[in-house]
Amino acid sequence: MRFLGKLSNRERIIISFLVVLVLLNILTIVTSRNLTDFSQDFKSMLEDRLVPSFDLAKIQEQFYRNRLNLEELVYMEENEEIKKVISKIRVNNDIIDQIEAKYAKTNLTVDEANRLNEFNTHVKNYRRIENEIIRNIENKQFEAANTVYLRESIPAFEKLLDTTHKLEDIQITVGHKLYKNAQKKVRSIQVLAYLSLGIAIMITVNMLKVLQIKVK
Repeated sequence: MRFLGKLSNRERIIISFLVVLVLLNILTIVTSRNLTDFSQDFKSMLEDRLVPSFDLAKIQEQFYRNRLNLEELVYMEENEEIKKVISKIRVNNDIIDQIEAKYAKTNLTVDEANRLNEFNTHVKNYRRIENEIIRNIENKQFEAANTVYLRESIPAFEKLLDTTHKLEDIQITVGHKLYKNAQKKVRSIQVLAYLSLGIAIMITVNMLKVLQIKVK
């Protein structure tokens, strides 16, 4: 305080301006970092949560399509349509594999990566059963195909869907955390904005006092 008392009005004004500049620069840097983090959270929400959730829905859709195709195949009498239905199943499986490969490249959590490995294991097991049914159909062993379909494919399909549902639950949980984190960033930006405004007002009032201007 003694130091400030010895300063001239001109020196006090210069120091006030310097303090304002330093504080504003600090606030700008902190706010910029928070905005960058907020942008990254939003990007992650879109690319690693929203889009993958849509991809999981498409995977489920293709699995249901194949399930209907397989059921049609099992109860279909021998005719030329068998090859067309088998071809549909193969095409759908290729689509599933492409979507899964895309999904695997997203930013996965540890739990999500484990669930994805579990999903791939169930897919491999279900495809084995599916191929066995198709082989029986191609060899005209319709009764054997029906038996495998009822006894093995149904529980395998249920496990497969259960894993996709768990992956979807992870998307919701992690997405909620990202949303909460983004909210914190927004609040901190608001606090810094109000703090910046308050500091600017305080220094302005002080400068007016220095210039001996009465503030009503």
